[in-house]
Formats: sequence, structure tokens, C-alpha cells
Amino acid sequence: MSTLVSISRAIVAVVGVVALLLAGGNLATGGGSITDPVFPLGLLFGLSTLGAAVWTTAPQRWRAVVVWLGILAVAAAFFGFLISIGDAALRDVLVYFGVPATIVLIATVALAVARSRAGPLGSAPSS
Repeated sequence: MSTLVSISRAIVAVVGVVALLLAGGNLATGGGSITDPVFPLGLLFGLSTLGAAVWTTAPQRWRAVVVWLGILAVAAAFFGFLISIGDAALRDVLVYFGVPATIVLIATVALAVARSRAGPLGSAPSS
């Protein structure tokens, strides 16, 4: 199980880093405006998924909350993708986006299971 969690953490970390690079790079080069909700949400998505990958089994409560926010961010992005397919060329969408998105979703489920086993909201602070 630890190998699956390590691979899942790597997959989700790559997604987080890519989201940060895309959103941050686009803002830094003048390609977009900070008032466009895509860019701040892209930065938040990247930070939360990166936090989920790094702190999957961390005992602190605030880190456990960051992990759950990252897991929810990936789930929201995946289901947003499913809703927005519409009349697109389904075969191309499934091959180029659906398969990688499903791999990321499976990795995120593995992180959710690992977080649940480590204590859903972290461990109680020791006095």
C-alpha cells in the first residue's frame, strides 16, 4: 500500500506543480488578469493539490484540512470536466483528457484512503 500511496503522491504533486506553473507563468508574463477567476483559482488548486501530496499523512489538524481541500479540488475539477463535455468529439476528449484525468482521480482516491487511515482530521494535540 505504501508504494501505491507514494506513486499517488507523486502524481498529485506533479498536477499541483503544473497548475502553479501554468497559472503563475500566465500571470507573470501578462497573459491574463488577476481579476479573471481562472488564475487565482489555478493558484489555489495548485497549492491545495501540492499540499495534499506533501502532507497526506501529516498528524496536524490544519495539514489534514489542506489535504482534504486538495482532494476536493481534484474531485471538483474532474466532475466539472464531466459536466462540460457536452457535444465534444467524445473519443478525442476521452483519449487526451479523460484517461489522464481518471489516473489523477484514482491517485486522489488513494490519498483520501491514506488520509482516512492516518486520522481523517489529524491526531489530537498532545498535552
